[in-house]
Parts: sequence; structure tokens; C-alpha cells
Amino acid sequence: MLTSKTPQGVWDKDLVATPDPHVQWIWHGLFAKGVTTALTGFGKVTGKTTLLSVLLSRRVAGGQLANLAVAAGKTVVISEEPDVIWNQRVRQYDFGGNIYLFPSPFLGVPTKKQWHRLLRSILKLHDTHGFDLLVIDGLSAFLLNENVARCVYDALLPLRALTDAGFGVVLIHHFGKKDGTIGRSSRGSMALIDHVDISMEMRHPGGDAMTRRRRFDMGTRFRETPLHLVLELNAEATDYSVVDAGQNEFQSYLIPFQMVLQDAPQKLTRQDILALWPEDFDRPCDKTLRNWLERSIEQKWLDFEGSGHRGDPFRYWLPATEEKWRQKNPLYDRLQERNRELKIPFQSWQERQAILRGYEMDPDDPSPPLVPMPGEGHEGQLQEEDEV
Repeated sequence: MLTSKTPQGVWDKDLVATPDPHVQWIWHGLFAKGVTTALTGFGKVTGKTTLLSVLLSRRVAGGQLANLAVAAGKTVVISEEPDVIWNQRVRQYDFGGNIYLFPSPFLGVPTKKQWHRLLRSILKLHDTHGFDLLVIDGLSAFLLNENVARCVYDALLPLRALTDAGFGVVLIHHFGKKDGTIGRSSRGSMALIDHVDISMEMRHPGGDAMTRRRRFDMGTRFRETPLHLVLELNAEATDYSVVDAGQNEFQSYLIPFQMVLQDAPQKLTRQDILALWPEDFDRPCDKTLRNWLERSIEQKWLDFEGSGHRGDPFRYWLPATEEKWRQKNPLYDRLQERNRELKIPFQSWQERQAILRGYEMDPDDPSPPLVPMPGEGHEGQLQEEDEV
């Protein structure tokens, strides 16, 4: 162990009697003294170390990054990368002599004794030179087994000696092979995410494969932490700008949104769209989807109709997709007009699926079946339509 520490308890009234602890932010809302943050994303393509490099260069004099305040200070970096890689990085970015590096400090996965010895030397750097941030990039290289919670805790719990001394700690880690749900995407045991105070998940926003934009989803114990950010790296890879959150969020879900609407068998309600949402993509909440639909209508990308009342819900479709429906069914427009004239309640895709289970009909037919009028059978409707 780093130190021999006897467990001690405290009364709640004694906690209240002490001054309210003030969080000293290093990067406002994201990195702080005494706080552990996990920055996770897919390896080698997301840009986690690039983000770190831009932040460390900003710490030379302090300032802002992505409209969030950055405090000046010194940083220790434990890196899985060799010194030749950091040699290039130091030449590209101006760290101002404020970074102390441990590039590839071990020949293999460190033993507990080796790990504790390294952390003790970092504590001495804090006492001697005033370092206030530790970054471990990437964490997996220093874990005996990232899939076993005990092994993860063996590496993370000793870091509390550093946070107690005033260090902020940033753990850079990778997603699993398949991007999971927000808050559960990190590779290996969930002990990592359960341990940290702030979780930052860094993703490609979707759409253009070459975009320099990245989407961040946060889990946090602090009200100052933004829950979502979309940042864009400049061409020189020296700064990030904030992208409009609504537009960025819409862009991040554009691919599955288009997949649903392009393959739609009929006009869709919001509930239909959510029901048809591809399983491999995060599903938006109803409020978010409503905002996207309004944005798409404003941009003339999407058509819609309906009053929003019972039997006449709002429904949405792509003009190009409606042309496909017309080509498949020459009576499409006539059937649509008749439904409007007779004020037949609109059948959503989900309602139609339930009805089709009772009929031998093609479920991909883009013309919703007409609801029989009182006293009129289904066969009578088809016969009447043939006589028109």
C-alpha cells in the first residue's frame, strides 16, 4: 500500500459543520482537483489523446477550451506510448515545460508493488513542483485484467492517495468492440465507470466519416458538468469549437433517422418512428425526436400532415419515399384522397401491423387498408374500389 491508513468514520453533523468544499476545476465541469474523470472512446480513431494534447497546451497560461475555463498548471502523464511518439507530440504542441512524462514506464503489466512505487514518485512531484493533474493514457496497459473488477480496483483505489493530496485524475480508456448504451460502453469491467466521479464518452457524431466533430456524453456527480457537448477540431488540430448542440445531436442520429424514413412502408407517427428505430443505434426520447422532426420540416426536408388530435395524429414522410409508394401502387393517391373525404381515422404503422395479423395481406403494401364503414364488409370495399 502507499500508506497505512486506519479506517475512520465521521458523524453527519460534523460534516455539516465543516465549510462547504469548493471544487477547484482544472477544465470547468470536466476535470478537477480531487476528482477522477474517465475519458472513453474507440481506440486510435476518436481523438482522445489529441483532445488531451490541446488541453495540456492550454494549461501553459490558462484560458478556455470549448468555451470552458482551463486553469494553468502542471500535469503528469503516464502513457502506454513510447517516448518517440511523445517526442513528435511535444514538438507539435507547446506544453511550456509543464508536463512530466512516464512513457511506457513498464516492460509489462506492473505488479502491485511497481504500481505503488510509481504513484509514490508522482506524489513527490506534487510536493516538490506543484503538479495538480495526473493523466493515465491508456488505462488498459496497466491493468492485470480489465474484465475483473478486483483487478480494476487494485489499480484505481490507490489513486485516492493522489486525489486526497489535491491531484485531479484523468483515466483514458477504450470502448468495447461494440458501442453500447451511454454510460455502459467502456471496455471490460464496469468497476471503472462505477468508481469515477465524471464519465466522458467520446464518439464520432455520425454522417461524414472524415468529420472532425466529436460528440461527448457525460455522466457526473456535479451540476457544473455539461451532459452533452459536440466539439469540432480545427484543421491545425490546435483548438476545439463548440457546435450547436441541437444541430450536432441531430447530425449524430441522422443515419438511423434516414434509415427509418427511407424504408418506411407508409407515413409514420412519432411512435412508429421510435418502434422502427434500428436496434444498433441509441434511440432518442420522444421530446428529442419531436425537435428533430420540427427542424426537418423547417428545412423542407420532410413532409407532414395531421392535426395532432385523436384519429388524426401528426405523421411524417420523405417526398422521395412517397414517390416509391406511388410507383408500387397506382391507386395510392386515390386511396389517400378517399380516406380524407370520408374522414377515416389514420392507421399508424403499429395499428396496421395489428390489423394485418388478421388479414392475408402484404405487410409491405404502402397503401393502408381502408377501415370498413358501419355495415360494410372488407370485401365490399375492395369490390367498390374496383368499380371506380
